[in-house]
Amino acid sequence: MKLLKPLLIFYLIANGLAFSVFVARGTIVSWYVLEKTNSTLIVGLITSIPTMTLITLGPLGGRLADSFPREKIFFYARIAILVVMVLLAMFINLNFYAFLFLIIFSVLFGLTSSLETASTQNLLIDIVGIENISKGNGLKELFNSSLNAILPISIGLLLTILSSTLIFWTLPVIGFIALIFGYLTLSNFKLSDTEGRVNQSFSEVTVSQAINYVRVNKNIYTLLMLGFGMMVFWAFSQPLLPSYSKDVLNIGGSGYAVLNGLYFAGSMFGSLLITFSIIKIKNSRILFFSALMFCLFHILLYNSESPILSGLLILLSGTSHSIWWISILVYLQTIPEKKFKGRVVGFYFSLLVSVSIGSITGGFLGEIIGIKNTVYLAMACLMFIHCIAFISSKFRKLNLLEKGSYWIICFMKRIFLAIISFTIFLGCSSDVSSEKNSLKEISNNGVLYSIDDFVNSGFKPSKDYDVTNLPGASKVVYGFWKTPNKVPADYEIRIYSSHEDAINIGVKYAKERSGETALLDESEASWKEGLKESRFCSGPTRSGGGVNCGLPKYNNFYVYSNSIILCQGRNIEESSINCEFLINSLK
Repeated sequence: MKLLKPLLIFYLIANGLAFSVFVARGTIVSWYVLEKTNSTLIVGLITSIPTMTLITLGPLGGRLADSFPREKIFFYARIAILVVMVLLAMFINLNFYAFLFLIIFSVLFGLTSSLETASTQNLLIDIVGIENISKGNGLKELFNSSLNAILPISIGLLLTILSSTLIFWTLPVIGFIALIFGYLTLSNFKLSDTEGRVNQSFSEVTVSQAINYVRVNKNIYTLLMLGFGMMVFWAFSQPLLPSYSKDVLNIGGSGYAVLNGLYFAGSMFGSLLITFSIIKIKNSRILFFSALMFCLFHILLYNSESPILSGLLILLSGTSHSIWWISILVYLQTIPEKKFKGRVVGFYFSLLVSVSIGSITGGFLGEIIGIKNTVYLAMACLMFIHCIAFISSKFRKLNLLEKGSYWIICFMKRIFLAIISFTIFLGCSSDVSSEKNSLKEISNNGVLYSIDDFVNSGFKPSKDYDVTNLPGASKVVYGFWKTPNKVPADYEIRIYSSHEDAINIGVKYAKERSGETALLDESEASWKEGLKESRFCSGPTRSGGGVNCGLPKYNNFYVYSNSIILCQGRNIEESSINCEFLINSLK
């Protein structure tokens, strides 16, 4: 490809690595905050901070792009990113007011990004020329997606080796490499855009002037509103994915990082479709169909309980989102007059503040109405605003080239139908297999159970625990039940007044006593009753003598109606099977 000259490659790598820092920071910070707080709301608040600065400084970044050399702004931004990431890693690892400095440096990171984004985006026009901007954007997103498909997976692997604090040092390493390629971009830059640049002083380039321009240009205004909608409703799911990965898919931090990587692998595929002109951006209706596919795959993703199916669906989500993202960027870089390009793009990226709005709102709603309902609401709103936009025949028929491109709509429809059919097939297969598992870990049949109900099913009580210091619980009993395999298994059954109390109050204390991280030491446990019966003895100790009785007996628990059942098992699978055996005996 003739387009791939050294200058463009330097630019793509420098920009891609800087974007990787942005994405990797989000992944690392999300898991760090979730690990410390176990709150999707706080995850949403913290991770959204960088974008909160964009609404005020995005237009200023546009002014800089229209009046100063973009290649210099591009380089200086890489210096600033490196400095911020070094300081962040240092303070996190020193644990010196970690959360405070996490917030401070997230703000600084946002400031840096907001001032350079418009320059970085329009520098691409200077390098490849306006006639190649579609392929240039495709290549840029391809580089970004390639790096970010690899990086989260690498971070996921590193999370199994490094702590959630040491992993922060990966960010300045990436930032340093980005700085090197930023310097190569600056040193090799020559203005190649056939149209050149408009010479404007900073005082001549005003934000109000650009606002009036956008206001009278209805197509640009509509594009900006669609951008706002996509950003805010896409962001609804961002604080939800770590929790969904942990609690529903049971894939942990490394699995969550892999899902992020697959999303960018999908973005890479979407970029390839555009870069090699398999999909050509000529008709605005490509925005509608790519948004429709994104919504469908996102809804299916949050209805999947299979890690493999979830991986496929998030990959397809990334593909459709990438096509949408590149398409709208191409429109915003080609439609405006030359002297307004920087500020229009600046306006667009200032809308990234809506990511913060969406992330915070999504985290809040996730805790109030649940993860699935939050996703349903977001996707319904996203499709609604696209439907409103495409009611306008003027916008619907907006073309970049003189020739119509109705073939692209047919092509997109065929892809859409083919992918839907394949996904439904996989989804049905997944549903069939999931029917073999009769229960979910949290379920409610509307019946309020007592210990007597469990006793009537064959459960043999052994001890009644004092529940004075266990919030919300009315009764807790330890005992055993003989499974259909004729093997006695121990259980701890906790009774609450309602299903809601069991979830909202009881789950926290059940998690504390179950799984590999169970707190079985009296000095650590919040509720100290039954600790002796919660331990499992196995094998010789590390010193070579006796047995180790510090292992957790309960590797999993189920919330069933108003009860929480902790079940014996050598691993989470065996524990889950024993839980289902007992619960099914109640029916």
